[in-house]
Amino acid sequence: MFTKAFRAFAVNDSVFCIINAPHLLNKPLQNESTEIYYGSSGKATFKLEDQYKHYVTVYNCTMLATDCTQCKALNKTRFLCDWCTNTNRCGYKDQNCSSVKCPAPSITDVIPMDGPVDGGTIVTIYGLNLGSSLLDINSVEIANIPCKINYDMSQTNDTPNGIFESKIPNRIICLTGSSKNETSGPVILSVNSRMSSSTVTFYYRVPIVTDILPHYGPEAGGTHLTIFGKNLGIGNRNVNVKLGNFPCLRPEVRPEVPLENMASINSTIVCTVGKRGNNTASKKTVYVGMDRRILIIPDSFTYVHDPTLQPSVPKKAFLSGGTKITIEGTHLDNANSARLTISFMQDIETGDCIILSENLASCETPKAPKTLEEELFKFENSTDRFLKHVTVVCSIFLDNVEGNIEIKYYQDPIINQLAESDHVVKFEADERLLNITGNMLNLVATKCDIIVTVGVELCVVVELNLTCITCIAPIIEPRSRIPNATRPEVNVTIGNIHKMIGYVEYIKKSPDTIRNYSSTPITSVVLSATGAGAALIFISATAVVLICRQYRKTKSKLRNIVKQNSTKEEIPCELRLSRIAGSSCEMNYSEVYNDQYESDHYDTIASDNIQMDRCETNDNSLNCPRESVLEARTSTSEQSQTTNHITVEVQLEEAIATNVKSEPELAGDQLYLHVINISDLSD
Repeated sequence: MFTKAFRAFAVNDSVFCIINAPHLLNKPLQNESTEIYYGSSGKATFKLEDQYKHYVTVYNCTMLATDCTQCKALNKTRFLCDWCTNTNRCGYKDQNCSSVKCPAPSITDVIPMDGPVDGGTIVTIYGLNLGSSLLDINSVEIANIPCKINYDMSQTNDTPNGIFESKIPNRIICLTGSSKNETSGPVILSVNSRMSSSTVTFYYRVPIVTDILPHYGPEAGGTHLTIFGKNLGIGNRNVNVKLGNFPCLRPEVRPEVPLENMASINSTIVCTVGKRGNNTASKKTVYVGMDRRILIIPDSFTYVHDPTLQPSVPKKAFLSGGTKITIEGTHLDNANSARLTISFMQDIETGDCIILSENLASCETPKAPKTLEEELFKFENSTDRFLKHVTVVCSIFLDNVEGNIEIKYYQDPIINQLAESDHVVKFEADERLLNITGNMLNLVATKCDIIVTVGVELCVVVELNLTCITCIAPIIEPRSRIPNATRPEVNVTIGNIHKMIGYVEYIKKSPDTIRNYSSTPITSVVLSATGAGAALIFISATAVVLICRQYRKTKSKLRNIVKQNSTKEEIPCELRLSRIAGSSCEMNYSEVYNDQYESDHYDTIASDNIQMDRCETNDNSLNCPRESVLEARTSTSEQSQTTNHITVEVQLEEAIATNVKSEPELAGDQLYLHVINISDLSD
C-alpha cells in the first residue's frame, strides 16, 4: 500500500489522481493496494469502503522492455508504452516519443564459441531486437555455415506472462551444421530481413585423442579413466564415453570452465569405468562422443582380475589418524586407486592409500569420527586408559573392489615439551642427539610415521620406544621457520599430530677446535688443479684412497661405540645405534643427506652389526683391504660459475654416507674436499 497521500478529484463515477512514486523507479511494475478518503476541505474525512480490494499497477516502461521489439510487444491494454527514438528506450507514450520501425538486431553474446567440424553443437545467441516472435527470424549462419533454428518457444522465452501480448524470444537457439575443414567466422543473423554480424568469432575444430590412462582395470569396475588429447573441451561439453557397448559413468570435461569461456586446448575427459559385462571380451574399444563427433580408440582398455585381500591381524591407529598401515593381497596393482574408509555410528572418515606392488599397499589411517572419539573417552578416568581401544571394521576400496580389515583405535600419544630450561636444548661440540620424551609413542606409530625437524632441516630419527624419540640434529645450526627467531624450533609430527616442543641452541666451537677439525686428514684435503676436469678426477681418486686408509681405524671406533652404548645402564631413552639406511622404513637416506641444505650437516651412525667385507673400486691401482665393504662413487653437477659438487658414497654394511662436497670458494680455484661423515670417528 502507498505510504503517501495523493490529491485526487472525482468525475462522475470515477476518481482520478496523479501518483508520484520514486521508490518504485527501479522496479518494472508493482501492484499497490489503495484507500480512498472523502470529505470537505478542512473538515473530517471518511474512508470509502472498497469491498473488491482494488489495486493500482504502477509500471516503468524502460524497465519492462530492454529493446524496441520488446517495447512494441508490450500488452497495450495494460501499458501505455512505445519506443522513443529520441531517447533510444521504451517510454511512456505521452512523453513526446516518436515511434518508428525497430532497428536491426544486434548480437551481444554467443555460447559456446567453438564446436567440432561434424556439427551438432547447440549454440545460444543473445542480443537485442531479436524480433517480436520467432517467425521474425529469417536465418542464422555461423562461419558461413547454416545453423538450424530451434522454434520451440519454451526454450527461447522466459518473460513473465501477461506483460507481452505474445511470447517473444529473448535468445535464439540453433544447431550447427558440418564443415569439411577447420574454419572460423562470425555469427550472421537476419531478423525481419535486417542483417547483423557478431563481433564474436566461432571456431570449427577437430578433436583428437592421443592417449587413455590407465589402460586396464579390475572387472568390478570403478577405475577412473582419463582421456587425453587436443580440443576435447569444445562444443557443449556434453560428452559421452563407452567401453564397447557399456557406458563409462559420469563423463566430464576437465578442467571445468563456464561454457561461455573457451576451454583449454589441453582439456581432458574423465569418467568412471563400469563393471565388465557377462560373457564379454576383456579388451574394449573406447568411443568418445562430442556433439556429432565420434572418436574411436580400438582395444584401448582391458579388464583384468579383481584384487583380493589377505586376512590379517587387526591394525592399530590413534584418534588423530595419519599413521601408515600395510595391506597385503593379490593383484592389488590391478586397481588404479585405493582408499580406506571408517564408518562408526553413521559418521564416516576416509584415508588415502598407495598401491606399492602386486601384493602390497600402504594406507593412511583416517581420523577417528567424532562418535568413536566420544566412545573412547569413556575410559578417560581409567588408570590404563592409554591401553584401552575401540575396534572398528573398516572398508578398503580398490577401485570398485571392497574388502574389510579391523583397526584398533587408541588414545593419541603424548609428546612432551623439551625438559630443559625454557624448553631450549643446547648442543656442545658434536653431541647432536636430541631426545624427545612422551608416552605411548610407539604403541601405534613406527619410525616411518615420525618426522622431527630442527628449523627448516630434518632431525633423522634413529630410535623410538614407548617413552622416547631419539634423532640426530644437523651439524650446523639451521635457520628457523619462524620469522625473526633467534633459535631454530623443534617440531614433531606423528601421523596427523603436529607439535612444536621447544628450541635448539648451538654452542659455537672455538677457533682452535675448528682448526683442528679442518686439519684432520680425512676431513680436509686441499687440491689444486689447473682444469676443472682434472681436479674432479683427482678428488675422486684421492677420496677413495683416504677413505680406505681410514677403514681399520673407523672399524675399531665403531665397534667401541657400539660396545660402550650396549653396556651403559643410564642412557636416556635406551639409545642404541641403529641402522639408518636400509631400515624397515624403506627410506633412502642417501637422498636425505644429498639434499642441498643437509649434505654437509649429518653424520651417519653405523649399524649394530658392523661387517666390512670389501672395498670395491674400478681403479686397479688402488689397494684396499679385502674385507672392507666400501663403495666409492663420484658424480659431478653441471658446471657453473659458483660450485662444483662431487658426491662420495661410503657404504658400511647398510649405512650410507654421502656428505662429501667440493666447493671452490677460495681464489686460485683451490678445491676443498670435506668428508664429514667419518671425521668424528678418526684418530
